[in-house]
Amino acid sequence: MPRRAVLLLLACVFAAAAFGVSRRAEWPLPGAASWTARHPDPRVVDAGAEAALAAQVDGERRGDLLLLFAALAAGCLVVAAAPRVAAWMGGAPSAVLLCGSIGLGVAQLGVSIAGQARGLRDGSWSVADDTLDRIAPREAATLREWRARIAPDEGVILIGSDPRLYDLVVWALDPRPLYPLLLDIRPATSAEQVLRGARGLPIVRERGARWIADLNVLPPGTPAGHAALMRVEP
Repeated sequence: MPRRAVLLLLACVFAAAAFGVSRRAEWPLPGAASWTARHPDPRVVDAGAEAALAAQVDGERRGDLLLLFAALAAGCLVVAAAPRVAAWMGGAPSAVLLCGSIGLGVAQLGVSIAGQARGLRDGSWSVADDTLDRIAPREAATLREWRARIAPDEGVILIGSDPRLYDLVVWALDPRPLYPLLLDIRPATSAEQVLRGARGLPIVRERGARWIADLNVLPPGTPAGHAALMRVEP
């Protein structure tokens, strides 16, 4: 009984801490401002960026604290309600941590399932191809055209470093072999020059890549001297 009372008290304390954290959008770390002044982040380019980065970090810290306190509160409640759990798991501390982690995982899974169900109802989430129109409305038609032109066994050389476009092309062209080259070609470069350089690549000679896609000229209306997708003949 004393152990159960202590666990219930701890559950209340952790629950109150979780509630207090949840009422704040951010959770600044004590002394963080002075530490940041002594160790400036190299990614910060101006005062606005510095404030945005600090707010992002404080918001992520708030989320971490909320999950931690909620998990500890749930673990204490489970062990208090079922003392045998502590014996099965090698003691109360380990049982609290394990039960809290499992409870937190189950809760987050429920949140994810509920969010996907809402997305299915309102049309904002789908496993069908219409997802492409939602995540890339400007490039959707072009990517579908590429998918129709490129055979499933033909390799594609990807040029450009835009992470969003790269992810879109990888998703849209799956399962075609893709060979990314982390370099940029000037949009004004002629198609003849691009193809001449591509023919000399080992990917074309040895692996049979037959297409080259320049992500920098993928967005519709981009002025360029070459097409975004070109066939490479060895």
